[in-house]
Amino acid sequence: MVMKKLIFLPLLLICFAIFGQRVEVPITFTVPVGDDSTFYYRWYSYDDSWSVEVNSTNVTGIDTLYVYATSDVDSTSYALIWVDRNHDGVNDNPWTLSTTINYFLWGIVWPAEWIVFKLAKGAGVAGETHYGTLTKK
Repeated sequence: MVMKKLIFLPLLLICFAIFGQRVEVPITFTVPVGDDSTFYYRWYSYDDSWSVEVNSTNVTGIDTLYVYATSDVDSTSYALIWVDRNHDGVNDNPWTLSTTINYFLWGIVWPAEWIVFKLAKGAGVAGETHYGTLTKK
C-alpha cells in the first residue's frame, strides 16, 4: 500500500507541472455604438504554443474581427497576422463572426509583444458581446 502511494505521488506532481503552465485569459469584445472598437492584450509566448478562440453564439448580427501583432500599441498601424486556413494563398484574416461561425487561431511562437483586435461593427447590435479566450502553454 505504501509503495502505491509512493508511485502515485510523483505522477501527480508531474501532471500538475504539465497542466499548471497553461495560461488562459478570458477576453470580451463588445459591439460598439460606432463603426469599430480596438482591444489590446499584452501577449508573450516565446517558444510556446498559443491560441485565440472567440465564441459569438450570443450575438444576433454579423461582425468582423481583425487580428494584429505589434510591439507598440501606440502605433497607428499594425501588422495584420497572416492566416491561410484553406491553403489558397490568400490571407483569411479578418474573420466574419456570427452565431454560426466562431474564430480559432493558433500558433507555435508569438513574435510580438501585443495582440490587437479590431471589431468592426456589422449587423451586430451595440452592446452585445463576443466572448473569447487567449491561451498559451
